[in-house]
Amino acid sequence: MNQERTSGQYKLESVKLYSSIRDDFLEISDLVGELNIYEDMFNNTISGNMIIEDIWNVIGKFPIVGHEDVTILLDTPDSDDEMELVFQVYKLSDYNRISERVSAYTLNLISKEYILNQGLSVSKSYPKSVISDIVKRVYDELYLHEVHIKPKDIEIENTRSIQDIWIPNWKPFDAINWLASKSVPEGKFGSNFFFYENRDGYHFKSVEELSSVREPVETYRYAPKNFSHPEKIMQPMKDQYKVVENYTIESTYDVLSNLRMGMYSSRVIYHDMISRLYAIKDYDYAEEWDKHNHIGNSMMMSSTEERNKFHTKKLGYQRIVPISNEAQGLSNNVQERLSQLQQLHSFRMNVTMMGDVSRKIGDIVEMEIESPEETDREYIPDPFYSGRYLVTGVRHIINNRGHTTLMEMVKDSYFDVELLEG
Repeated sequence: MNQERTSGQYKLESVKLYSSIRDDFLEISDLVGELNIYEDMFNNTISGNMIIEDIWNVIGKFPIVGHEDVTILLDTPDSDDEMELVFQVYKLSDYNRISERVSAYTLNLISKEYILNQGLSVSKSYPKSVISDIVKRVYDELYLHEVHIKPKDIEIENTRSIQDIWIPNWKPFDAINWLASKSVPEGKFGSNFFFYENRDGYHFKSVEELSSVREPVETYRYAPKNFSHPEKIMQPMKDQYKVVENYTIESTYDVLSNLRMGMYSSRVIYHDMISRLYAIKDYDYAEEWDKHNHIGNSMMMSSTEERNKFHTKKLGYQRIVPISNEAQGLSNNVQERLSQLQQLHSFRMNVTMMGDVSRKIGDIVEMEIESPEETDREYIPDPFYSGRYLVTGVRHIINNRGHTTLMEMVKDSYFDVELLEG
């Protein structure tokens, strides 16, 4: 029989600590005072930490020397999802003797692939290849000499253009991050690829692909914590996880920063030092808007020419890019990437809600925040901060008070098309 979900409810099925010096493990879930798990689209791997309240002297008797594996199994009742993660201990910190027989400390955790990455370098040429194929080959280098480690899945979006690329003795993740900055998705025109890990494995995908989904995976509404809000009363118990208890607006648009970073417009001069030729490419945010998929519906400036004051400011961001005939096509997406990454910084919101292991970075969600205006209607969403968001960060906090999920969400556009034209 399924257990009905209540606020902050979770089940920590198992936390196993595997010894690095002998074939043995300990089930330590009873010692975990707090568990934190982090997903971040702007980092390559999942990380975490555990605050251990040690009544067994595991440090000295097991012992913990910094090379142990940790497997975590976490479940939220009445959810079809179960989170199973494998980490490696890389650091012990904050040791404290809290009583005669009890010590407390933090075990810091990182995905095993990050440790593998630190011990490798790639120095190879990839002639006449598409970047998506190169990414797969570089990623496979991680497991080439580690046959005892099960490779994690990687989802790779196809890229366009055949190119000649040389990786000059870089670590695999550094190489893939560089390739992400040069990639253009197949059938699209943008350049906003990211390489990241979530609970499903690794991904090399563009924001355009992530935002192309028609329906969000979930819709959330804000209702203040410890307050009898109508939204909480309306939601059945099993759907209370859709109620956001707290939110903070971390950033909204910054016109000066957008101008400096070339979001609205820019000029790049491509200079071939061998042939002594150059070409000028101007970028216009308003003209390029319809060529790309976006998280929301309308651009962050008026599409009406007489109201658009920024599309002529090409010299707000100007850059000279050296190229050669052998490297044609590698850097001609620099303006699109600069603009698209800056767009993602325009709206950033952090939300706090009851624990939900089904949420992961890369999801598109809908956020509804009630308008502060006085109205006779029961509920009017705020047209400015409500709308579709991309989840770029997730933190799960599990302790004796329950399970809380924190999400960082961004959007690159306004929600309501009429907002700028009305």
